[in-house]
Amino acid sequence: MKNPGNVFVLSSPSGGGKSSIIRRVLKRVPRLTLSTSHTSRPPRPGEKDGREYHFVSRPRFLEMQRNGDFAESVRLHRHHYGTSRHELDRLMAGGKDILLDIDVRGAKNVLKLYPAPSWSSFFPLHSTSWRSGSGGGDRKTKVRSRPASPPPPGK
Repeated sequence: MKNPGNVFVLSSPSGGGKSSIIRRVLKRVPRLTLSTSHTSRPPRPGEKDGREYHFVSRPRFLEMQRNGDFAESVRLHRHHYGTSRHELDRLMAGGKDILLDIDVRGAKNVLKLYPAPSWSSFFPLHSTSWRSGSGGGDRKTKVRSRPASPPPPGK
């Protein structure tokens, strides 16, 4: 019998470096798989259903949400995104460790459903960070990061 998998959460504000970390970690940890979220937004050019996202209509997404099919979900920029409970359970039962790229609120919901997951979070150390241009471009671009939480009093 396989050991059940674990859930790992990587969370940071936009521009915090999650995608770079995810690419490197997935190359080095074969047991780890990135969860494929559901979304109500239309696919962008080059995206494939089931690879980047599971693309569903807005009514279908809302039905799934009402049925409790998501471990976490969020509405962002007029579209909905969610992590399937069924997919997490299936992968974990198969012994896979799962990496979730979700926001802090979503991570808290996952922790309620899966109370003993391994937890990893990444937050930028400064209010601005440097990264390559979008899509892995060569030129350096300065990106303002939104703070993950208010600074401690007196800082």
